[in-house]
Amino acid sequence: MKKIILAIVVIAAAFLGYKLANKDDCPGGKAFETAATCQASGLSAEICAGGFSTAAEKAKAMKPLESLEQCQLRYPHCEPAAGGFLPKIEKVCIVAGKPGEPLYGQIGSNIAGGH
Repeated sequence: MKKIILAIVVIAAAFLGYKLANKDDCPGGKAFETAATCQASGLSAEICAGGFSTAAEKAKAMKPLESLEQCQLRYPHCEPAAGGFLPKIEKVCIVAGKPGEPLYGQIGSNIAGGH
């Protein structure tokens, strides 16, 4: 009986770990690295350009972090901006009927700095 309970707990923990590691960054939509890949997926040039433009505006509206180190503690890739550093957009989430959302990536999955 104890082995069955232990097996159930292990399976549940593994499933939860899998779900957390593979969570959807763009629920209800799709994430694109470039406007060209967005268009290649079948979306119109207008939707793709608008999504990327809106995401860039949102990213630039963020308050910059004072140092590169502060930025890199939160985001995998950072770039200089007026007044400090901002995370670099890795992808843009486009959901039908909603403005584009910048996606910055996750710390940990690419900790070695590979691209």
